[in-house]
Amino acid sequence: MAEGAFQVGALLLNWRQPELTLQCLADLLLVDGVRLQVLVIDNGSADGRTEALRTAVLQQAAGQQRHRVDFVALEHNLGFATKARPVVGDP
Repeated sequence: MAEGAFQVGALLLNWRQPELTLQCLADLLLVDGVRLQVLVIDNGSADGRTEALRTAVLQQAAGQQRHRVDFVALEHNLGFATKARPVVGDP
């Protein structure tokens, strides 16, 4: 494996529970021994907290160097499988 390559991918799906999503992200960022690429997706929560979640996710990510964290906000809740495919890609 190339130096600095990500070893594990994690997908966090949020729908109207940003507190749980942020706690899960905080726990993932404590993982040691592997480099994570974490994708946090807001699944069309439409409760007015998406931008606050984006800001909090990016702030948590900025505090560390080991893992990569990205954030995607979807306009509509399409369900997990339907939504994850265009973001993550087909197997």
